[in-house]
Amino acid sequence: MTRYSSDDAHFSFEDSGFRIPGPPAQPLMAQWHGRNQAVTVAGLSIPSGMVYVGENFPGRDGPPDPCLIDPLKAVDLRADYNQAHAHEDRPSYADMSPSARGAYLKWLADGRSGPDADISNIWLFFFGLERRVLLDFQADKTLLAELPIIAKELLRLLKHYGKTSSLFQRKCGELLDVVNLLQAPPQLYLQAVPELAVGTVMPMQLRLAIGQAVADRHPIPVQLALAWVLHDPAIVLSPATAYCDEQFHALFLAKYGNMHGDRIRIRPTAARLKCVYAPASGFLRDTQGIDVELGDIPDINAIDGPVNFLQRVVDECTAVLEMQNATATLALELLIMQAQINQVLSDEKMVVLDEQIASWSHLGTQQQRKLMMHARLLQQEPMLSSTMRRKVQDAGQAVREACAEFIVGIANSDAHLPRGAVAVLERLYDFLDVERKKLYLALHGVEMAPATKHATVSDALPSGVVMLDLARIAQLQSDSEKLAVLLGNIFVDDTVPVPVPVATASPISSSLDRLTGLDSAHTVFMRQLLARSSWSRSELEVLARSLDMMLDGALEHVNEACLDAYDCLCSEGDDPIDINPDIHERIAP
Repeated sequence: MTRYSSDDAHFSFEDSGFRIPGPPAQPLMAQWHGRNQAVTVAGLSIPSGMVYVGENFPGRDGPPDPCLIDPLKAVDLRADYNQAHAHEDRPSYADMSPSARGAYLKWLADGRSGPDADISNIWLFFFGLERRVLLDFQADKTLLAELPIIAKELLRLLKHYGKTSSLFQRKCGELLDVVNLLQAPPQLYLQAVPELAVGTVMPMQLRLAIGQAVADRHPIPVQLALAWVLHDPAIVLSPATAYCDEQFHALFLAKYGNMHGDRIRIRPTAARLKCVYAPASGFLRDTQGIDVELGDIPDINAIDGPVNFLQRVVDECTAVLEMQNATATLALELLIMQAQINQVLSDEKMVVLDEQIASWSHLGTQQQRKLMMHARLLQQEPMLSSTMRRKVQDAGQAVREACAEFIVGIANSDAHLPRGAVAVLERLYDFLDVERKKLYLALHGVEMAPATKHATVSDALPSGVVMLDLARIAQLQSDSEKLAVLLGNIFVDDTVPVPVPVATASPISSSLDRLTGLDSAHTVFMRQLLARSSWSRSELEVLARSLDMMLDGALEHVNEACLDAYDCLCSEGDDPIDINPDIHERIAP
C-alpha cells in the first residue's frame, strides 16, 4: 500500500477531521494506482485504487489535471459526499474546497458505490479513467491488459450512476465504446453480433467489424448485414419492419442468403475508419477531439454500393410484410362481415377470435393487437358492403387472391365442410373478383404455384408480384377446432340472405356520449362490458390487451366515468367481474 504521510504537516486538526499536510522534501510525481492497489491519502485508505496521486505529472507545466489527487492539499473529512461541494460536471481536485476534497476521498474509500453520491465525485473519478485510456494507453500499448478492467469499471459506473446524469451516461458510454474498440479482436466479424440499442446510429463497433471484413476481403456474414440494415440511417425502413420485427429479420436473412449464398463481398475504399472522442475532462478537451487509432481499417460509410443493395433487399422484404398484413386484415374484415350477415358473431366468439389472431405468427405482436382492436370496432360499427367492396378493389389482385386462399384454408381446415359451404365460398371468391377455378382446385387439394412457395418476391416477376406460402400465413391447421367454434355456421348458405347491418346509433351508443373522459378505446371496452351481465377475468384480460390497455386500469377508468355521470359503478368483483344492472337501466332504459 502506498501511504502519503502527513507527519510534517503545518496544521493538523485530527479531532475535527480537517487536515493540512506539510510539504515533502521533494515534489511528488503523479503515479497511477491500478485496480486493488491501495493508497492512503489524508489518513483514508482507498483500497480499490484506479486513481492518480501526486503533485504533478512529469514534464507538465501549468494547471494540474483535474483528476490528480494532490496529497498536499487541505482536506476536510467531515464533509458528506452525498451533498454538492463542487461544480457538478467540471470539478477539479486542485481547485476544490477542503470539504469537496474530503467528500471525494470518502466516496473513494467507501468503494465508489454510494447510490446518492453527488455527481461531481463521479466526474472527478471518470476524468482519471479518460486520461488512462486516451493518454497513457496511446503512448504505451503494453497497458492493453488494463482495458478490460477499465471497461468493467465503466459498466459499473453506468449501472450505479447512469440515471443520475444524462450527460454522464452519454460520456461514460462513449468512453466505453472507445475501450471496446481498442481491445477488439482483429476478426471481429467472425464473432456473434452484440446486442445493439434500438435507434443507435452505426455504432463504431459495428463499423469496425464490417471494416475488418472489407480489409480482409472476407464476405459480410448475414447477421452482420442485418445489423448494418437496422442501424444505418441511409437505409430506409418502413413502419412494417417495426410492427413485425421478428418476421422482417427472418425474411431478410432468407432473402439475403438466396441472393448471395449467405454473404456479400465489398471492395475496400481509400477512406480510413476514424474514431474521434471528445473528452469530458477540461484538461484533455480539444476543439477537434482526440483521434483514437484503430489501425488500417476501411470506413464503410464512404461506400455507397452495399447500401444500395441492402436497400433493395429491405424493400423486397417490406413488400412481403405489407402483403401479409393486408391479406390478414382484408380476410378478417370479410369473415366478420359474413358472420354479421348470418348473425352468428357473439362476444364469446370474439374472444376466440382474439386467440386466433394471437396465433398468426406471421404477424408481429403490434400488428396482432391492431387487428384485435379493429375487430372490436367492426363488431360495434359494421362496415357497409359498398365500403368493403371499395377496399377489395383497392387491394389489388395479388392481395385479393391471397385473401381468397386464406379464407378457403379456414373453411377447408376440417375434412368435412358444412353443407352449403362451397356456395358461400363461391360468393366470397366472386366478391373478391377471384376466378372460381382456383377455389375448386384449392378445395380438392390441387397444388398451385403461388401457394407452394415460401414468402418471397420472385426475382423472375418484373411486376413484383408477391408469391406467399399461405399455409404459413394462415397458421390455422393447428387450431381448427377453435376456429370452427369461432366461425359457427357462417359458411352455411342461408336460403334468405340477410342484408349487411347498417351502422346506426343504438340507445347505448347515444347514452355513452354522456360519459366524459372516455376515449374511443375505453368506449369500445365499455360497450363490450355492457353486452353481458358477467365476465371471467381471463376473458376481459384478452379484451383489454386487444385494446392495448391494462385490465385493472381500464375498469377503474370506466368506473370513474360512471360515478361522475350516474353516481354508480359499472362493474364489481375481481373474478368473475359482474356488471352493475343499474348501469343498464341508466344507459339503456
